This record gives sequence, C-alpha cells and structure tokens, in this order.
Amino acid sequence: MSAPTINLGTHKSTEMAAVGDVTTPAVAVPISLACPAGIATVQYRIDPSYGTVATNVAKLDGSGATGYGVQLLTSGGSVLNLGTNYTMSPFSGAGNYTINLQARYYRSGTTVTPGAANTTMTVTATFQ
Repeated sequence: MSAPTINLGTHKSTEMAAVGDVTTPAVAVPISLACPAGIATVQYRIDPSYGTVATNVAKLDGSGATGYGVQLLTSGGSVLNLGTNYTMSPFSGAGNYTINLQARYYRSGTTVTPGAANTTMTVTATFQ
C-alpha cells in the first residue's frame, strides 16, 4: 500500500473566515493498493494520528498553525467518515487499485495562528 505525502498549499486565514469554513480547494489524495490473488473484497479505513478537532476533521500535529484541521473527501466530494470501514468498489480480484480521495483545510477554531499545518493519517486495508 502506498499513501502519499500531500501538499494542500499555502492559504490565508481570510480564505476561511469562520469556524466550519472549508473554502480551500480540495487536493487529490491517491492511495495505491496491490491486491493479491484469492481476495474477494477489500475494506479500508483512515484514522487520524492526532485525533479530531471536529466531526471527521483530523487534528494538526501541533507543530505550527492552530485553529485548523484537515478534512478528507471521496472522489465525488462527499465528506469521508474517519475511522469507518469502506468496501472498495469496483473490485474484480488481484491487481493494482487506487482509492481516489481528496483533502482540504477546515477552520475548526475561533482563534487561529499561522504556521505549518501538518497532520498524518493511517490507512488500514483488510483483504478478505
């Protein structure tokens, strides 16, 4: 499995003027899976390493900016539920697959400070 490092870009606090604003552009997050033979289904889940600051918003690592988090989206633009198992579809057996997600910044606090806005998340795939 390959989970990439994603750069969400540099943004000004005025782009997200209020708590709950998610106006930064979504950036592609392709996650590659190599599925072995004999697998009928694949489930995956994504868990934030530092917890959450709002429902389905990953907390930053504490090394810089405050008042923000990172939200994941499906390729169709729906918010991805963190810590939830998803069944990969379409799936047709052994081969290489890509889970296409998106990420964007989310304003989570009434007070914000500038700086690096980094976080990590763990992707777990279950082959059945």
